[in-house]
Amino acid sequence: MVRKGPHVAILIETSTAYGRGLLRGVAEYLKLHPTWSVYVDERALGDPVPPWLKNWRGDGILIRDSGDRSMALAKASGAAIVNLGEQVISGIPLIRSDDQIITDQIAEHLSQRGFRNFGYVGFKDRNFSKSREHCFRQVLATQERATIASFEVPD
Repeated sequence: MVRKGPHVAILIETSTAYGRGLLRGVAEYLKLHPTWSVYVDERALGDPVPPWLKNWRGDGILIRDSGDRSMALAKASGAAIVNLGEQVISGIPLIRSDDQIITDQIAEHLSQRGFRNFGYVGFKDRNFSKSREHCFRQVLATQERATIASFEVPD
């Protein structure tokens, strides 16, 4: 059977709400592009590299696993790669949430309701969490009488 459209491997965890949200987005895209075929298996964010990646000969890989071994195997496949993780990796396009827009909307929503004291609870040693705290502090610094306290939780 000859493939009509691109064949893409999806290395996104099925074990987290965020990963499942990404997969829902891919599913919506596939409804609009029915000739595409995808390969996805159940996985957790920290799972080891799936053995089949070593021999992958598809057209592309969507990956949310910035581990060195995973990226090396993905690069070795020769397929186009899109990184959906947190880390910037030279030569690989990165798609991630816009922390500034997220925190701007949160601050606006809470401020419109009259709140002036804020707290930020984030994950220790997680880039996205530190970025969001930084952005949140920046936007609140422009608001008069706003104060913020931060709390970290372990990963």
